[in-house]
Amino acid sequence: MDSTDDVPDEELYSSAGFALKQIDSGAATGSVWRLRFRAFIEQKFGSLGASLGRRPWLAIGLVVLVCAGLAVSLLEAKFETDINELWVEQGGRLEDEIDYADAVLGQGSEPSAEVVIQVGKNGRDAATPEALLEHLAVVRRVAQDVSVTQWGREWFYQDLCFLNKPPETVFYPTLDNLLKSMNPCTVPTVLDCFWEGSLVHDRKIPYRFFVPGSTYDEYINWSTLDVDKIVDALKNGTPPVDPVLEGELRKISAYFNKPCLNPLDPMCPATAPNKGQNSVNITDALRRGCTSLGYEWTNDIIISGSDWSKGDGSPAVQAIFNLLSEQDVLKMLSEKQAANPSSVLAQQGNLTLDDADNLLRKWRREFVKAVYDTEGNFTHTDAHAWTSNSAQDVLVKYSSGNEVLLIVGYCLMAVYAGIAFINLRSAVRSRVNVGLAGVVFVALACLAGLGFAALCGIKFNPSTTQVLPFLVLGLGVDDMFVLAHTYFRLFDDPKNKNTPLSEISRYCLEKVGHSITLTSVTNSAGFFLAAIIPIPAMRDFALQVGICVVFNYFVLLFAFPAYLCLDGGRVRLRMWDVLCFGRKTPECVSKGETVVAHEGLDQEVTDAKVSNENGTLPSKTNEKSSRCDALGQNWGDLFVKKYYAPLLCKPAAKVVVIVIALGLLGASIYGATQVENGLDLTEVVPSNTREHDFVIANQRYFSYAYITIVQDEHNRFGSVEWQKETLDFHQRLGDVPWIVTSTRTVQGEPRLTVSEPFWLEKMIEYYNGLQMLYEYEVATSSVSDYSSLLRYFLIPQLGNGSVDNSLLSDPTRRLVEISNGTVVIPEERFYVYLTAWVSLDLVFPQTTRPNFRPVPPPWKISQLPAINYIPPSEPLRYAGMNMYATRLKTSSEQIELIKQTRSIIEDARASGISSYPRGVPFTFYEQYIGLQKQLGLAIGLILLACLLATSFLLLSLWTGIIMIFMLGLTTVEVYGFVGLANIQFSAIPCVSVIVSVGAAVEFTAPLCLMFVKIAGQRNKRVYYALLYRFVPIFNGALSTFLGFIMLAFSEFEFIVRYFLLIFIALLVAGTFNGLVLLPVILSVIGPPPQVIPCKTPEKVKLDVKDDPSENAEASRPKMNTDMIY
Repeated sequence: MDSTDDVPDEELYSSAGFALKQIDSGAATGSVWRLRFRAFIEQKFGSLGASLGRRPWLAIGLVVLVCAGLAVSLLEAKFETDINELWVEQGGRLEDEIDYADAVLGQGSEPSAEVVIQVGKNGRDAATPEALLEHLAVVRRVAQDVSVTQWGREWFYQDLCFLNKPPETVFYPTLDNLLKSMNPCTVPTVLDCFWEGSLVHDRKIPYRFFVPGSTYDEYINWSTLDVDKIVDALKNGTPPVDPVLEGELRKISAYFNKPCLNPLDPMCPATAPNKGQNSVNITDALRRGCTSLGYEWTNDIIISGSDWSKGDGSPAVQAIFNLLSEQDVLKMLSEKQAANPSSVLAQQGNLTLDDADNLLRKWRREFVKAVYDTEGNFTHTDAHAWTSNSAQDVLVKYSSGNEVLLIVGYCLMAVYAGIAFINLRSAVRSRVNVGLAGVVFVALACLAGLGFAALCGIKFNPSTTQVLPFLVLGLGVDDMFVLAHTYFRLFDDPKNKNTPLSEISRYCLEKVGHSITLTSVTNSAGFFLAAIIPIPAMRDFALQVGICVVFNYFVLLFAFPAYLCLDGGRVRLRMWDVLCFGRKTPECVSKGETVVAHEGLDQEVTDAKVSNENGTLPSKTNEKSSRCDALGQNWGDLFVKKYYAPLLCKPAAKVVVIVIALGLLGASIYGATQVENGLDLTEVVPSNTREHDFVIANQRYFSYAYITIVQDEHNRFGSVEWQKETLDFHQRLGDVPWIVTSTRTVQGEPRLTVSEPFWLEKMIEYYNGLQMLYEYEVATSSVSDYSSLLRYFLIPQLGNGSVDNSLLSDPTRRLVEISNGTVVIPEERFYVYLTAWVSLDLVFPQTTRPNFRPVPPPWKISQLPAINYIPPSEPLRYAGMNMYATRLKTSSEQIELIKQTRSIIEDARASGISSYPRGVPFTFYEQYIGLQKQLGLAIGLILLACLLATSFLLLSLWTGIIMIFMLGLTTVEVYGFVGLANIQFSAIPCVSVIVSVGAAVEFTAPLCLMFVKIAGQRNKRVYYALLYRFVPIFNGALSTFLGFIMLAFSEFEFIVRYFLLIFIALLVAGTFNGLVLLPVILSVIGPPPQVIPCKTPEKVKLDVKDDPSENAEASRPKMNTDMIY
């Protein structure tokens, strides 16, 4: 074109090259160095656009080939479904603690707990005799009947459960055999308050037990085991039972003296307090405590609520089945292989931890099936089951994603994109195919990005399949709309009728190349910086989305402009859109009108020569053609031009907008103060599933956690000071409100302390009891053989691998010492006595579960010892003190539990007690401590990156400050929405909030960049910036919403709450701030233009022959470059 008489002056200076020419000619003033830098960037993008326009098929083909090659890598993608690998915080003290435990204990060392909760139907009491008998039916079936077939045999709970190590009594071999044969599994349950609890442990074949020298000879089972009767028989047997052993046996509480749930049951023993009555007092039975095999169960973990103590019943009861660890199962399998070399099991060769894990997984699945099969006939309770594999099974089931939902989502986006570019008045000017192609390119970029992520070893998880495709779709089409909108404006301008398509592509990328680059850089930076969140699932997700955003940028930059040129050729050849792509139409073509084809299309025309069929280039365009080309003018442009932009330029409208913005900010700040850390498990597990029902019941009625405080190798185990400080440390742990406590006798005094027995306490109590018993026997001249034998072994030990038998005659030589009023074990004999205690004590080395590492060496007391040497244990590197925490209903309570426990641990460290906690709260809730700091760091880095990128591309610090202010404002509003919507803050919404900073650039950058490039007064610049950027930004926002809305149909509620709702809040806040508030701010305090015309009223002529950019070809065909894009 030869002039710009009809173009306003403010529009002309959007081209950096043109602005420089005007400055050189004295027609304008401005920042030359800023304009030269921008002209350089625009020239580079323009050269790329021209190259793509010349060879569109080649560009598209190469992009498709590269993307398809990378997409093939998805076949090798690895899915992570292990909840520990996905959700356990990496880095910091937690990872160090886990690594230490793995190094000391080895992989597969943790036993597991499988849980059954039974809730009263319709809110009824679950602690009635009828309801508890239904509970018995479930527990008994699991304990006795559930099995799996593997390696030629059946495996029952008795084979895979956690068993107490059967002790040996030396003098009573028949009793030793009884203890081995009837060694039961532990099942914490409210049934242990009643005789019926014994039925859970009954063997199918009773054991015959007789006492030599006595008339006792009976077949017994746990339901008929009368410990008092057996002890009386042993007293009269040969040899008579020793008082020490009698005391140990009475620790094994049987069920004969407990009430019966059904007193009229013929099997109910006569010793039951309610035998022959018509009822049972549930409350009294619970108050007496539920004990089994030396264990005393905490009521909080087996029966819900505190109303039962008032006689008001309970809404739920619980049973816990403890399975062996993979290590223990593998050891058991190896022992069975060695015991029967001809068995099918032995023929399997060397088994691995994976084999043990698979066996346990099979049994757990049968466990769940049995619970729900049994529950089907109940009238009083509903049963819910959960295993340590339940969470992983859910993740595996839903990790593949919903293919139908994915297809519908992308089709919906394609329909919208097609509608956005449709022209109902002209089949030629309609560009539905462009919208469809854009969506295809975005999908291709997503596949390529995920393929590249798979090549990089980044693991996939449910967020990858459930969220990422829709998120990338919503974000990816934004740049597509900006490119298409800019290209169509250039192409549809009648003045560019005869301009080669490569030149239109050149100017398209000159105008918006840096804009889409800025948005893509900040978007990807947001996701990459979100990877600082140390949760593997969210870190991998953020990295994958960031990679997809990068690929989306390059695919749209290299392939989409090329496709736009192809579509431009179609329009110039008068071919219909989409289905009628190959059909030509004579519409709008009048006699003498020129039809310019696309250069490079089937090699018909080149850049150097554009002609019609007569080979001539007319000098004037037919007016009818111009009117026809304008038929598809965008309704959005008309709305902005006539109504919206003029309205925002009015002072009253600006005041209203600022008031509304301040109101939103105030509400957001209030919402930010309401944010609570945590993660509601009911939202993580898919609704309408049995697992979801269990999580609800567990949170409502129990919410307990099993915690272990591990003392590591940095302790001086055995020293007197260590023993005293450790006992005090254990006592102080009971001050944490959620730790279950009880009044127990410690060091001879009643104390309110941690209810679970502690191994050091019990070890000291054992030896102190032996010492007191021996002193009593000496005083009464009734020293038993067993006491003498124990003293013969224990007293002479020196602790250094030697024995001094002369110490047997030393009356001052004691098993324990008194240090400042505290009973302790002599330091030099500590590890020797540890070996002996593990072998001699019938109960507490098992019930305290210290999990010693190294394991104390095997040792058995002998009746006729050749030498009374006891091998000392190796110095300990791992010893655990265990406890239960209950009433953990909310995440904030879990976090507070962590803080208070950690505080006590740190205080004890100053006294030489080195320890750390283990358990579900510490494994999965540790991440919330410091989460806000990580959020602030990530947001700060993104804002800094945005400031640097904006300042670099435009060399305007003031523009960068305005942009980061808008981004920060959007982030505050999104974060405030989290609090207002009662969304608990965890790593998931943290990532969403972080990426909202980068995503918000989509709403602000195009308008800011356009504003800076235009010359004139602020209101005028805002007017034109809105005129040319409102529609693509709005289309991008609406298309992003359509991409996100498919998340509403996810099976996971957390995807709806933590992704969809937050992203919708981002869209609302970003659209308001970018299209309403930002124009007002720019019109008031916007940065000055980079060029100022000297004669504003005059129209400027564009009749230069050379390209404004210094390195452009002098022969480049001229076109209408004075449009603003």
